[in-house]
Amino acid sequence: MANKYVKLEVAEGKHYAFVTIARNPVNSMNLDVWNGLMAALEEAESRMPSRLPATNSSRVVQGLPPLTPIRGIIIRSGLARPVFTAGNDITELFKPQRERYIQFQTIQNVFLGRLMRSPLVTIVAIRGACPAGGCVVAMCCDHRIITSDGTIGLNEVALGIPVPYSWLVLLERLVGGTKAAEMTLQAKMLNAKQALEYGLVEAVVDSPEALVAKATEVMDRMLRFPDEGRHATKAILRNELSEMTIGRAPIDVETGYNFLNTPEVVASLGGVLKRLSSSKM
Repeated sequence: MANKYVKLEVAEGKHYAFVTIARNPVNSMNLDVWNGLMAALEEAESRMPSRLPATNSSRVVQGLPPLTPIRGIIIRSGLARPVFTAGNDITELFKPQRERYIQFQTIQNVFLGRLMRSPLVTIVAIRGACPAGGCVVAMCCDHRIITSDGTIGLNEVALGIPVPYSWLVLLERLVGGTKAAEMTLQAKMLNAKQALEYGLVEAVVDSPEALVAKATEVMDRMLRFPDEGRHATKAILRNELSEMTIGRAPIDVETGYNFLNTPEVVASLGGVLKRLSSSKM
């Protein structure tokens, strides 16, 4: 795959890969980042043991070395600063042009729907801040680990925009309806201890080094089991929500585009962009 912000790298001697997001300064998720995440997921899934033999046979004929099978992915940030991702790039939401917004919203829905039901083992290693779009990527994974200085939540209301429907459903499944309402209506970002108590993450670690170590430990443990049973169980758990998320893309495009172009929201997001611009000066 070729994407300047998202890289897929197989761990040495292992059957899993790291998906690393690196878009300075804070991994804001623009169209290119979402496309990169989708490409990384598709490539990793194409290298699952059940799908790889035909590809490797073709590579041998071409004189190319066989590819290593991939059974799982660990999604992480490649930034030096403690930010997993700051969520969606505000410039994609501020007075969006229709054709680009269609692409932007559609790839989000498709990627998130595919990620939540992926037959791969999916682990997210969260270093630092993980609001909004970063939070939903994490929620779609099988296992979530966060550093002790991390924060996580769906804080869209603080920006004057609604939390997408499928994101709310996913959050409710993880933390329950009461806590989901509390978090989203108050734009509440949980610290690492709270996220563990709420059930939004499975583990808290004290350092970036411990984060990688814990993620690989969990991956090695999960890969001890045969893939087939996990594939079938994940399908039972998540196919319905996955299909709903992908199927809602046209609805989310229309409602999102119309909402983002209302004068009130344009003014609100314009204020956010102004504050962000001032903070860089």
